[in-house]
Amino acid sequence: MKRRLLQCLIFTSLVVFANGAIAAYADTAASQTICSGVSEVGGNCDTSNGATINGELAFVLNILAAIAGVIGVVMIIVGGAKYITASGNSEKTNQGKNTILFACVGLLVAVLAQIIVKFVLNKAALL
Repeated sequence: MKRRLLQCLIFTSLVVFANGAIAAYADTAASQTICSGVSEVGGNCDTSNGATINGELAFVLNILAAIAGVIGVVMIIVGGAKYITASGNSEKTNQGKNTILFACVGLLVAVLAQIIVKFVLNKAALL
């Protein structure tokens, strides 16, 4: 069980890190491409003119991801508490293990959903 939990945590950490790296690269690459195209036709690529729907969508997505992350971490803590306080009762031990496992899977799904949504919105030129 400890090995599975460690693998789950490492995998989730790697996915979160990859999400940040991919998003940063995509934002930078898209901004450079768009600004170079705008500059070629004589336009101004100043994006500091206030809030846009793109910024608002990104803000909402980040808030939802933070909420999902907090809930996932809380559920891992709850599962750990169940596991520790099981006192040898196999039913409670299994409940704790399952809570930890499902919390890790939930975190993974939330992270992958955020990656997919950002990818789709970037391709649709909304973010």
